[in-house]
Amino acid sequence: MTEEEKQACAEFKAKWDNWANLTETEKQDLITKKKSCFDKKMEEMKECEAKMQARKAEMEEQLAKWETMSLDDQKAFLDNYCCCKKEGCCKTQEGCEKKCDKEKEGCCGGHKE
Repeated sequence: MTEEEKQACAEFKAKWDNWANLTETEKQDLITKKKSCFDKKMEEMKECEAKMQARKAEMEEQLAKWETMSLDDQKAFLDNYCCCKKEGCCKTQEGCEKKCDKEKEGCCGGHKE
């Protein structure tokens, strides 16, 4: 985040926290901006959910073959679909730029912005 973006966020937060002292026009402006951010986040969540559903279907398809897999194939499956437990180590879905929450054991599904 640039210094300019940080400053804009700080200004927005200061206005938001000073809600009671704002005019109706200022309040409406803040609500419009905040709702836009909310809508963007919801869209990102929908996209992420669709990717997760596809990933789950792929995993279930492969898992259905578990009993017929060799030990090497089972290991490859687990290497591909499971997180390791080392601090800072996590295999995330393809294309995921978010970092894992290192404090969550195993870190599967524990992403933070």
